[in-house]
Amino acid sequence: MSHDPNMYSDTYPHLASTDFKPEVLSGGETRFVVKRLVGSIRENHVLRWINTTGHTITIMFPPNADPLAIGFTTLKPGEELTRSVSRAIPFYSSQKNRFRYAIFCHETNNFMVMNSDPEIIIVE
Repeated sequence: MSHDPNMYSDTYPHLASTDFKPEVLSGGETRFVVKRLVGSIRENHVLRWINTTGHTITIMFPPNADPLAIGFTTLKPGEELTRSVSRAIPFYSSQKNRFRYAIFCHETNNFMVMNSDPEIIIVE
């Protein structure tokens, strides 16, 4: 099932969700691509990561920029991780609403990619 991370479903109007799309590179190597998640504190959005890779993955936020207290969280195939944006820990920096993180795919021994690093955006 494909999820548009910037769209909210009728069933869960405050849920932003993403899954991981495989991309075959030249030479046959496969990497997974993740889309950014955007959530609003005021609208009480929930962010969700769904492991659709068929492999174990680990989501990693750096300790100095982990507003949703995810840390290092491992998801087996089919598992998901949800976090309420309303419980976000405030961080103060030049990029205070953008939080970059990494997702490691254990099977391919690669990190997932976005246009740059994966990120979540938290707005008021």
